[in-house]
Amino acid sequence: MAIQYDIENSDQRMNLDTLIHYLKKGREIEFYYSETLYFLDSDSPDQHTLWEKTTQIGEAFTDVTEENLSKLFIKGKSIANIFKGGEARVSTIF
Repeated sequence: MAIQYDIENSDQRMNLDTLIHYLKKGREIEFYYSETLYFLDSDSPDQHTLWEKTTQIGEAFTDVTEENLSKLFIKGKSIANIFKGGEARVSTIF
């Protein structure tokens, strides 16, 4: 079941700690960055992949840590820094 991340009074921003928490729970996150929709999936509780539409970005990773999220880049900026800086707008949490 998908949870829409449009809670009243929410600006749809998610910090890095919350992102890590959801991914460790096996959740999947759809988010916008720089006007483009991305998807962090959870192939299993231990494997995650970043997608832009049907294109995989970077390597799948198994350990959800700031270090591993720092190795995935969108337009020259790491996922860790995008979420730290509040630059991602979360649209859906699956």
